[in-house]
Amino acid sequence: MKRFSTWLLTMLLFFSVIGSVSAQDQPLFTVQAKSAVLMDFDTGRILFQQDAEQTLLPASLVKIMNLYVAFDAIDQGTVRLDDRFPVSIHAWQPVGSKMFIKEGEKVSVDDLLKGIAIVSGNDACIALAEGIAGVTEVYVQWMNDKAAKLGLTGTNFTDVHGLDDSAKQYTTALDIAKLSRAYIKDHPEALTYHSTKEFTYNGITQKNRNGLLWSYPGTDGLKTGHLSKVGYNLCATAEQNGMRLIAVVLGSSSESVRENEARKLLNYGFRNFEKAKATELVTPISKPIYKGKVGKVNVVPATDFTMLVPVGAKDQIRIVKEIKEPLVAPIKKGQSVGEFKFYWQDELLGSTEATVEEDVPKAGFFKSLWDSIRLLFAKLFAKKS
Repeated sequence: MKRFSTWLLTMLLFFSVIGSVSAQDQPLFTVQAKSAVLMDFDTGRILFQQDAEQTLLPASLVKIMNLYVAFDAIDQGTVRLDDRFPVSIHAWQPVGSKMFIKEGEKVSVDDLLKGIAIVSGNDACIALAEGIAGVTEVYVQWMNDKAAKLGLTGTNFTDVHGLDDSAKQYTTALDIAKLSRAYIKDHPEALTYHSTKEFTYNGITQKNRNGLLWSYPGTDGLKTGHLSKVGYNLCATAEQNGMRLIAVVLGSSSESVRENEARKLLNYGFRNFEKAKATELVTPISKPIYKGKVGKVNVVPATDFTMLVPVGAKDQIRIVKEIKEPLVAPIKKGQSVGEFKFYWQDELLGSTEATVEEDVPKAGFFKSLWDSIRLLFAKLFAKKS
């Protein structure tokens, strides 16, 4: 009876949790914002969404893409962290949050990255864009090209910092989550900048605008934003016990509300879901091999494929092992011989190739001859059956 009760509770948890994952289903709870998304970083799975594809002003969340393009340039070798860019009058002039660079001075790329990621400097955004692309208009085009490449169909940029509050500049919570996931995957080093709590430049010390860095365990990014027409935005990411989540809140009523709602989303994700990895669920399968110097070989998952399941449900994942037999030497380590598929009920969580664990060289003449006879009879009996 106790075992049945445990099973029943797990089923109820699963269906209530999965209900929040579907785009069409009514969410289990609401967020005090115009739009919100919670995404699992490893799998890209949406764990919660509320009006996730509503187009809204991004405000300073534009700076995530600004930084993405800059880190791309650094990786490509066209820009170095110690390069120094001159500050134009255009870069010195913008309103709003500033790094407080001065017209005519030269600022390192490293400091400009800090000025954007930590203190959200609009001036730093312009100086960085001009230094890399020559003019901000070209840089904005690069940002939009990147958005198109990432499939961000609900996003368009018109500036490099997010001050434009016209209808021409827009995004969605879902796109911001996708953008942030791609950005962190491609440039994990960027989190060192985003997680820094304060930055001093020209004798002025400013704190990071993301209050969750102080109040929520595991938080190491990512970006805040505010415009009167949209309200307060926040894209927060945190990692706990090897699991990273991305929470996006657009259009909340205050700084404290956006932080509280992001915290709510992160709590929901960390407390209701856990990771399951293919290599944890599948023990090596010993399979006979013909014409080899050894008689058996282990078959294992090709990748450490990660799945997301409700807490306590790992042991209920069903594994379908599709191994192409017979296995015949010679065979190379890592060679694909089939597929592992992982199911929760009838839902395919994912799959990965089945590969051999070690090289198996071909046996000598007599062993190969004997195995050829064995194979012939095995095929004959298989046809009859």
